[in-house]
Amino acid sequence: MSSYGLTDTGKLRKVNQDSFVIVDNEKLFLGVVCDGIGGNNAGEIAADLAAKVMASYFNGGYKAENQVEKMHNAIDVANLAVYKKGNEVDTCKGMGTTLVAAYVDDECTLIANVGDSRAYIVTQENELVQITEDHTLINDLINKHGFNEELARQVVGKNVISRAIGVFEKVEAEVFEIKQDYKTILLCSDGLHGFVDDEEIKEILLSKGTVENKAKKLIKRANDAGGLDNITALIYQR
Repeated sequence: MSSYGLTDTGKLRKVNQDSFVIVDNEKLFLGVVCDGIGGNNAGEIAADLAAKVMASYFNGGYKAENQVEKMHNAIDVANLAVYKKGNEVDTCKGMGTTLVAAYVDDECTLIANVGDSRAYIVTQENELVQITEDHTLINDLINKHGFNEELARQVVGKNVISRAIGVFEKVEAEVFEIKQDYKTILLCSDGLHGFVDDEEIKEILLSKGTVENKAKKLIKRANDAGGLDNITALIYQR
């Protein structure tokens, strides 16, 4: 098993508001990618704080009835930490971040998300499967109100996330337990999945080489496609 994460400012932005963290030891793997909300104050602080709180929680030996509950608890703690700092520090008011996380131990594999950062797996059949669903206004119109994608995009215009860490005192995360066998997990910000299509992502993840080389290839491909946003790729490979 191996893991590697890489983040890049891209070609347009001056500040990298993405952050990631990896905990990889004999007991568990935890990977977290956060993308500070563009345009909001201190997005990079929100992303860094949320990622570090998640790592600290899973390293802290906190008890829960099961790992699904523990993942929800960790995200609640991260959300509250960002929310409190946003209310206590003037330069951080209104800050927020997306979050996508993967947890692996001997008993389960969990994926969790808030916002539009994504998790994919590569199955044993070499298929790329998107596990998370973007929490965006466009998807809300499609899934909750029956809009087709074209009409939803006309109504909303640019993509706007509908959930984020730290904006409100409470947040609803989605947690998925992965039952099917898989080779690889990819966590990424929209600076990657918004500019590199699924076929290209799959091609790179299935290519020969280390997880470090694959992460670098993904970042390069996003930059070659314009590099219009911060880019983060985190790979866990069995």
